[in-house]
Amino acid sequence: MSDDQAMKLEQVTQLLMQAKQAREEAAGFTKAGAGALQDQVRSLKEVLKKERTENREMKERLSHAYEAASAIRDHHKKLTEKHTREREGWQNLVRQMKDRHEDDMETLRRQMNETSAASTDRIKQMNQFGSKVMKELSTLQSHLQEVNAETQESIGKTSCL
Repeated sequence: MSDDQAMKLEQVTQLLMQAKQAREEAAGFTKAGAGALQDQVRSLKEVLKKERTENREMKERLSHAYEAASAIRDHHKKLTEKHTREREGWQNLVRQMKDRHEDDMETLRRQMNETSAASTDRIKQMNQFGSKVMKELSTLQSHLQEVNAETQESIGKTSCL
């Protein structure tokens, strides 16, 4: 064998050794990587399971929230309708009272117009009577003042004696 052939043989042997070593490393890497990959897949499955559980819980909470909102909306609608009915009832009652009041006032006006002539005469008589009484009271008051003055004079004269 020549030097060239020996060198080539040595290079081929080295290449074969490197290939064998690379194969062993690759096999070792794959074994170590497979376990790590399985662990990673397992942890990702757990994360996925947690997310699905959380999504399901959020959907349930959202569903309950929608149901509660619907119940509140229905209750509010019923209250609004009740309030409207009550307001209409009170408005009708007030309207009836106004109508009754207007009817009563009209009846009173008619009665006053019918009796106004008689009541006017009666009012005049009352005014005349009131004036006469006031005159008589004024006269009585002045008479009492005179009597009072005379009484005080007579008392003053008798006490001086």
